[in-house]
Amino acid sequence: MGMLAVLLPAISNGQTLDITNGIQVFDSLANTTVTMTGHSELWINDTNNPISGCVINLNSPDAWLFFP
Repeated sequence: MGMLAVLLPAISNGQTLDITNGIQVFDSLANTTVTMTGHSELWINDTNNPISGCVINLNSPDAWLFFP
């Protein structure tokens, strides 16, 4: 099964994001707890404080965080 990446706007306001066996692309995240399991990728594109107040849980050896 292939994975699909979608560019999403910034998330803010203390939200949670769960990624399981998928790819998610954001400009930035703020005050977000991210939990990644399985073969997961999180791509953050902004260069100015792109994950302010975030907690990123890489709960798999196949979970990756990218800042291109």
